[in-house]
Amino acid sequence: MRLSFFKIGLLLLFAAALLAGCGRDLHLFQSQPYWIGTDEKPVGFEVGEEGDITVAGTPFRVYVKPGALGGVLKGYEVLYVENNDGEAIPGDPGGRGSLSVRIPRGCVEDAGGACTAYKAAYSESFGGLSLSGPIAVAMVRAWQNGGAVLNWRMKVRWLAEDDNGASHRWVQEYLIVFPVK
Repeated sequence: MRLSFFKIGLLLLFAAALLAGCGRDLHLFQSQPYWIGTDEKPVGFEVGEEGDITVAGTPFRVYVKPGALGGVLKGYEVLYVENNDGEAIPGDPGGRGSLSVRIPRGCVEDAGGACTAYKAAYSESFGGLSLSGPIAVAMVRAWQNGGAVLNWRMKVRWLAEDDNGASHRWVQEYLIVFPVK
């Protein structure tokens, strides 16, 4: 079977697009050694029959790439954005906080602590970061006034330090779910 340069180019373009999509969704190709995921519950809230808002407690977990150094997750900075990437509440400073979450090494260790094989790892679940009450209220008001609330997000800049003392900073977004089920 003879393939033309055009067909080969299309196949390569398709393969590159497929790999780029997998890397974005599965975090397989990020250079960042750590990734923070929610553990069981999404970021969000519920509204009761009387209109009372209950913010869901969202446990998080640090996922570690195979071969990555261990370290400590030290803190975060939060910004809330709405559908068009503008601030959900203009002028709202979001929030920041300190953490001290131990990040395990991305390897199998022998009895002496030497790394014998690479493997993915993850931390214990941790809390300390939750959705802001005023953001939940603003989201409900926008929804009641016919606004779109499908793409409100919590942008978090995570701060970590690995066991060699190198700082790591990265931003992740979490969709705000209303209502949480």
